[in-house]
Amino acid sequence: MNYFPLVEVLRNQRVESVHYGAWALCDTEGRVITARGNSQVRFYWRSSAKPFQCVTVVHLGAAAQFTLTDEELAVICASHGAEEVHLSAVRGILKKCGLAENALRCGPHLPLHGPSQERLLRRGESTLPIHNNCSGKHAGMLAACRQQNWPVESYLEPEHPLQRANLQTVSVFSGCREKEIGLGTDGCGVPSFYLSLQALATAYARLANPESLPKDWRASAQRIVQAMISHPRLVAYEGHFNTELMQHLGKYLVAKGGAEGVFGLGLRGRGLGLAVKVSDGSSRAIPPLVVALLEKNVPGLPVTELRRRVYAPLTNTRGQPVGTMRVLEQAV
Repeated sequence: MNYFPLVEVLRNQRVESVHYGAWALCDTEGRVITARGNSQVRFYWRSSAKPFQCVTVVHLGAAAQFTLTDEELAVICASHGAEEVHLSAVRGILKKCGLAENALRCGPHLPLHGPSQERLLRRGESTLPIHNNCSGKHAGMLAACRQQNWPVESYLEPEHPLQRANLQTVSVFSGCREKEIGLGTDGCGVPSFYLSLQALATAYARLANPESLPKDWRASAQRIVQAMISHPRLVAYEGHFNTELMQHLGKYLVAKGGAEGVFGLGLRGRGLGLAVKVSDGSSRAIPPLVVALLEKNVPGLPVTELRRRVYAPLTNTRGQPVGTMRVLEQAV
């Protein structure tokens, strides 16, 4: 089986739903240390690829030429909530490379951050591409295009030089040859990478432990990790698990989730990476599963506060506790 039962959702002490999935813990050489399910199962990395796409921006020299700050690099890695701090960072990138917001090709959607969405709707304002959770990534890609004198209008196309550079970056970090990397179209229009669970875990192991990379890639990886762990709110948004994980444990790890139940995490100083794929595409199983896997595989991490958050009772619209989530013992 590719997937294994991982997390149960209980209502009044009875199992209501079960989330199946797979996970793998790998070292920087790509060796599978331990896993559940098939570590070779392939899927689209979705937004878990953003830190590597941001590495491209730094590696090409755009971050240096446009003096991008750590806050701006963090929002390039982000699936942000369109809080004001996110919008300001995206606008800062565009201003530095001399482009207007209409250069963004990611399309609009409502802010993912609930209070920001409510404010926009109350004001009667229209959603814009900058509100897209991927607008930071797109701004970073545009900055790289400007720095390299590549066309900006076609930066989404798989054969564009920027997207070929992203393919090379993913190859370096995953250990897979470029021709082995499948491509699809992500929700925001850029190419999404189709690779194995093992490859994602390996990529995050190398990101979090840059000494494992070829010398000319190390500084770029170090810069990205530092930006993400220094500004976790910019990587997601207030109250999101990805943000809270790095707020509590950024000293020990770097992490980025993606759509369709994908999550990648690198353990700093330990030479390990963890990748998770929930088969039904739901993200709700990820927080308790990730915390349980950290407790099991990285003893001594201060996860008490996170554990309290991810195992909080499920409530109904009246605020009444009605159930909980439980990681199956055999899942970890």
